[in-house]
Amino acid sequence: MDHKKCDFLVVGAGISGITTAYCLAEHDPSKQIILIDDGEICSGETGRTTAHLQIEYDDYYYVIEQMFGDEVARLVCRSNHEAVNFIENIIKKENIDCEFERLPGYLIPAKESHIKDVIDKELIASLKAGMDVELLGVESKRPKYPTNYPISHWLRFANQGQFHPLKYLCTLCQILTKKFQNVQIFTNSHVLDIHDDNKEDGTGEVYVVTSDGKRVDCKKMVLAT
Repeated sequence: MDHKKCDFLVVGAGISGITTAYCLAEHDPSKQIILIDDGEICSGETGRTTAHLQIEYDDYYYVIEQMFGDEVARLVCRSNHEAVNFIENIIKKENIDCEFERLPGYLIPAKESHIKDVIDKELIASLKAGMDVELLGVESKRPKYPTNYPISHWLRFANQGQFHPLKYLCTLCQILTKKFQNVQIFTNSHVLDIHDDNKEDGTGEVYVVTSDGKRVDCKKMVLAT
């Protein structure tokens, strides 16, 4: 990579960086965009994901409700809904074959005592936040989930998602370089230094220097690492 100039520089070629580059290219094809990563595409956390696209929240809606209130819990739920829908819409629009499907998700307690500690609280908070969730018990059909301990109740969250993230993002990168003439992708280019002297009036310099001494000048930069 030689000395480059662009309108937008996106640092990090995981799901956040690739999605950002795609949205920028879609919004204004006249802008020059560079996506850069210190490794290969999706070689970081994105490539090791469980591939769950869940609207249910890992740290529990009842915890959010306790810490920040009902409205914030509803905003988190809506945000998660829109995020999964956003990915699904890109997949349909660009005809990406990445094994995407909608399916239910389950929250199963590690032990019976967690039913009152977690399950009951999360059921109430999830419903208030806007989740499509139901409490299931031993009398209902068990999910296909390996357990070596007896459990009596668990939660089922409808309309979650899963996909193959590498198939999705590698295809999205191909779309970026073929569909859009304004996007360049550089891998194995470690950003060593960031210089930001940008002013409110748009003057000043923003650029990065890579570990091999190359420089990329930009008007705006997104750190997606």
